[in-house]
Amino acid sequence: MPYYARRARPLAYRNPYLTLYYLFCLIEWIYLAVCVLVYGDPGPQAVLTYLDYITVLEGFAAIEIAYMSVQKYLNRNAYFDFARTLKVGVRNLIVWTIMQPFPGFIIGLGRPAFLGCVLAWSVAGTLRYLYFFLEVTWSGAPPVLSLIQFVIPRSPSLSVFAHRVVCGGIRGLVDSVG
Repeated sequence: MPYYARRARPLAYRNPYLTLYYLFCLIEWIYLAVCVLVYGDPGPQAVLTYLDYITVLEGFAAIEIAYMSVQKYLNRNAYFDFARTLKVGVRNLIVWTIMQPFPGFIIGLGRPAFLGCVLAWSVAGTLRYLYFFLEVTWSGAPPVLSLIQFVIPRSPSLSVFAHRVVCGGIRGLVDSVG
C-alpha cells in the first residue's frame, strides 16, 4: 500500500479553497516553465507577460503566508514554515522592488537573468505546489516529493551549486577546473 493511501480523510473536504488555490498555482507555474523551455528567449512583450503572471502568483503567495500565520495564531498546532515565509518574502521583494519598477531592465540587458529566474522559480513552484496539492487532496505526498521539498533545498552544497548555475557563476567554476 503506498504511503499516501494510508491516512484517513483528506483535507480537501475541509478546505476546498486550498485545493483550488494549490491547483491554480501548480498549473500557472507549469505553464510558465513550459513557456520558458519551449519559446526560449521571447520578445519583450512576452517577457512583460511573464512578469505579470509572476506578480500575481507572488501576490497570492504573500496571501498564503498571511493565511498560514493567522492559522498559526488561531490554532497552536497549525503548521508554519519559516523557510517558506523567507522564500516568499525574498521573491516578493525582488518582484516589487526590482522587476516591477524597472521593466526596461528586464526587457533589455537583464532578459537572460530574468528568464533564468522564471525557470528556476517555475521548477521550485511546480514542485512546491505539487507537494501541497497531493498533501491536501490525498492526505499525503509520495516520499520522493517530501525529499525534494524539504531535504534538497536545505542542503548547503546543492544550494550553492544551484545559485552558481542560475546566476551564471558556473562559467567561473568550469574555468577554474579546466
